Amino acid sequence: MQTGQRHASKALGSYTYIPVGASFDDLDALAAPVDGKVFFAGEATSADYYGTAHGALISGLREAARLGVGDATVEQLVKP
Repeated sequence: MQTGQRHASKALGSYTYIPVGASFDDLDALAAPVDGKVFFAGEATSADYYGTAHGALISGLREAARLGVGDATVEQLVKP
């Protein structure tokens, strides 16, 4: 899948931030699985490393572990 954002002059990327009135508990709530069937990963679900690429990676490893790939590594999750 490819989006057109790469060529859009106004699309410069985005990341998570914690606005006034929000807390890290909100990020934890976003990371919670739904009915054991829907799982969420991404930097916005990483309270320790929100807004970073490594937060996105760590959250992917976390969800892989929830799915039963307990010894998941980057090499196992990233296909060339």
